[in-house]
Amino acid sequence: MVPEKLQQYRTLILDLGNVLFHWSFRDLTALSPQDFHSVILSPTWAELERGHLDYVEALKAIGEELSVEPDSISEAIAQCRKTLHVDHDLVERLKELKAETDGQLKVYAMSNIARDDFARLKAILPDWSLFDDVFTSFEAGMTKFELGFFKHVLNSIGCRDPASVIFVDDKLGQVNTARSFGIHGIVFKSPTTLMRQLRNRLFDPILRARQYMADNVGKHVSPVEGGPDLDEVFSQFLIHWELEDESLLSLSLPNAGAAEINAAIIQARKEAKLWNYFNGPPIGTTKTCKTSHTLSTLELY
Repeated sequence: MVPEKLQQYRTLILDLGNVLFHWSFRDLTALSPQDFHSVILSPTWAELERGHLDYVEALKAIGEELSVEPDSISEAIAQCRKTLHVDHDLVERLKELKAETDGQLKVYAMSNIARDDFARLKAILPDWSLFDDVFTSFEAGMTKFELGFFKHVLNSIGCRDPASVIFVDDKLGQVNTARSFGIHGIVFKSPTTLMRQLRNRLFDPILRARQYMADNVGKHVSPVEGGPDLDEVFSQFLIHWELEDESLLSLSLPNAGAAEINAAIIQARKEAKLWNYFNGPPIGTTKTCKTSHTLSTLELY
């Protein structure tokens, strides 16, 4: 059976630049970072990415628009290209995520990119099996600043329900364009944040929470802001009270064996309802402070 959340979101569209592929212009010498930023935000650069101009034509026109030598622009681009790299770890994590859906999730790439730059991406990432298809601005003749590019992609993948699509981009403006179609947009911040957001959208959060509890038996501690984590018993009773699953309990010290954990639970069933709050020596209190609490409503039966 397809997970409940996957019934809603069945398509993932990923931007490439600054999500899976990265380059830096902070250490440029041919142009200042500010001037280079002006180059790639210019209308003529967008025409290059639409495939309407080649590099020579585009750099000449941009040079005239910004009063910058085309050779300086070309050298700055070459310096940036040397920093180009792919986030292989994120690619693998996305492959694993896709595999978890048993083929129910389709993954596509959508990028504003010139033909020559896309060839460089292909060179540093030979395996593109993550993607079911790739859509580029130079092939579509449109960029993601245009509604038409999104319509083109949705029509090409046969998507009749934009609400079933998740779109990821590092630029808020392009995410908002996607949202105008009813697509769920995510602004990329970091790989870890992205994977968490995707899992929260794709999979049943209750099932995920139960799996987390099962994976962390014996590690359910209470964090104290500005202080140490408290290894205590009270949270274990709350877990049992809410989930009614004794296998999630651990009334023993960390790293205790299965037999010791089971023995402690058996003992808890037999004793009176008077329990030490702390699992081990008290923390953050005095020797004379009473550390026992009557938990008459939280029974292990």
